[in-house]
Amino acid sequence: MKKTKILIVTVVMLLAFSVNALAALPPTAEPLWDNTENARSEFYFSGANSSAYAAITGKSGTTRIEATLKVYRLENSQWVYITENSASINGGYLYIETPFAAVGGVYYKSILVFHVTNSDGVVESLQRAKIGTP
Repeated sequence: MKKTKILIVTVVMLLAFSVNALAALPPTAEPLWDNTENARSEFYFSGANSSAYAAITGKSGTTRIEATLKVYRLENSQWVYITENSASINGGYLYIETPFAAVGGVYYKSILVFHVTNSDGVVESLQRAKIGTP
């Protein structure tokens, strides 16, 4: 009887500690940008009509967004420049697209470089990269 009580207490203690360990996990990391609310880039693959695209959203008070989206192709372990597109807007949201002809089985990389200006004239310069394949 005494062994049963000890076993029950041990199991309860183990469960209590495991629940506390799970509750102590840190939250997911999010970017700590000053002027930028969100920036994402993606690929759309459809052979000769493929494109890299990106959307940038500024935080409240954003007055200007400027961006360049470059596309590269992986050849012989080297990233080879294909094309680029630039855009800007006096406002808080910018969509940019860079069309290119994609070949199946090849890796592509887009690099988005953007600058977000707030109402105080402070410019935040950031960069995002994305790799994809058709």
